Amino acid sequence: MLRTELDQIWYRMTNTDGIDDPTLALLLLGLHEQNRAWKTFDWDTMHRLYANGMISNPVGKARSVVLTAEGITAARDLHARLFRQNVADSDRSAPRSCDSDDQG
Repeated sequence: MLRTELDQIWYRMTNTDGIDDPTLALLLLGLHEQNRAWKTFDWDTMHRLYANGMISNPVGKARSVVLTAEGITAARDLHARLFRQNVADSDRSAPRSCDSDDQG
């Protein structure tokens, strides 16, 4: 069983899609000037996204990177898949009113 647990840990450590996909989706939230996003994420992750053709080279003085056309499309798809809120969940996240009668 120990071998299986070690295999699972190793898989999680080497499965970078679990990090890269949400990072690419989150870059979409900081999009400005049509295709630029702030590069405030882990450098290794940003380099992998660059190596996969999703963003411009993150190395440099610029504080942002350019998302490629493929990167923008993938980011939109991932954002919808990973962060889309179900209609049933929307009632739970609705803001509550702060009535003075509720405070006690």
